[in-house]
Amino acid sequence: MAADLHDGPVQQVVNLALRLDMLGNMLPSEAETTRQEVAALRQLARDVVQDMRRFMFELRPAALEGFSLVPVLRQYVQDFREQHRVPVELRLQDADWQLSQHVQVNLFRIIQEALTNVRKHANTATLVELSLERTADAVLVGIADNGPGFDVLTTRRRAQEEKRMGLAGMQDRAYALGGTVRVESSSRGTRVSVVLPIGGNEGAANDGSDSRSDRR
Repeated sequence: MAADLHDGPVQQVVNLALRLDMLGNMLPSEAETTRQEVAALRQLARDVVQDMRRFMFELRPAALEGFSLVPVLRQYVQDFREQHRVPVELRLQDADWQLSQHVQVNLFRIIQEALTNVRKHANTATLVELSLERTADAVLVGIADNGPGFDVLTTRRRAQEEKRMGLAGMQDRAYALGGTVRVESSSRGTRVSVVLPIGGNEGAANDGSDSRSDRR
């Protein structure tokens, strides 16, 4: 899908922006109002291109098909650093990361959402640490930053009221796998801790028992 978007609509909007550039240059100097309108349309076209490229960037889980999590995650973090200018240090335990496709995709989405939150709410952070560990029966994920922090309860409530994903989206994905998400934040930074059970129950849905101690 990302390739189709790049070769189709994205290129068409890029061409539209170029043609608007040409049109603006062809206008006589006295047509100031029209020139301003053309400039506004040109900026709108550029904004659309940026939004579509960001959307393609977020489609990355499709790359997990037939591949393991680690190389895809490494590439994603590198792209994230370059695109958003956010310093991310990736720490991966030397372990067997061959997980089921279902677990890999949901794990990737949780990490993706956590880094998106860092970009949006901790853009003054000078250090972001992303760590992955695997035990005999679980995957442990930690995302920590030294940004300004936020009020977790208020943010969660607003996200629910405005029907935004964010923390709720991460929690829902983790709970569907029988896991947990814990968010701690202060003026010194924020840490998101995720535990996903694997092994015999890998990829299984939550059996309905509520062990969601951090859900409020």
